[in-house]
Amino acid sequence: MTRIIAFVLALGVSTLPAVAQSRLSEKALGQLRATAAEIGAIEPGTVPEMLLKALIAAEDPAHLRRSPETSNLTKQLARLHLGAMPSLQRQEAETALATYLSESMSPTDIARAYAALVYFGRNCYGYREAAGGLARLSPEKADDTVWLALAALPRSPSFYLRDRAALRDRVATLLVAMQKAGLIDPEEAQRLDNLPLASVDTGPGCSS
Repeated sequence: MTRIIAFVLALGVSTLPAVAQSRLSEKALGQLRATAAEIGAIEPGTVPEMLLKALIAAEDPAHLRRSPETSNLTKQLARLHLGAMPSLQRQEAETALATYLSESMSPTDIARAYAALVYFGRNCYGYREAAGGLARLSPEKADDTVWLALAALPRSPSFYLRDRAALRDRVATLLVAMQKAGLIDPEEAQRLDNLPLASVDTGPGCSS
């Protein structure tokens, strides 16, 4: 797959200190290591590049330039796999899992995994389900308008699926963030801004 952006950095910074300072038990850390391995083994398929760029802009525009464990997108991916627990324990588990993810996955792979797993609304998890369940299209037939609209949903799916004006504003905000982050150039930003807003609220949703 084409690289999202040419300046993805190979940082090579050790992330072990973040885990070493954790007050979680060795058993809990072992479980988080196993969870990180399971996430790393997921094959997300060919995630559309426009969706990746928009999701990065939505969660952490600097994701590709950060040490991965410090990125909010990495932390969001970690949060998808943490159950209910006391807030302090959850925070430490999130930091540890984000650290383990960053040791075995590149920033781009983390973004791809997030796209394959995140909740888009109406019981649709991952971009493949969301394209069919929300836009009535297969991923192969979905275009940039669909991916931009879907990328706008994870922050508040129910709200954006019922309010097209708010969804339109959210997509416009993502375009600005994408351009500022260098994910798209001004010409591409203008092209995307001129596209119609996709209908991602017409599908039946996804089965449980």
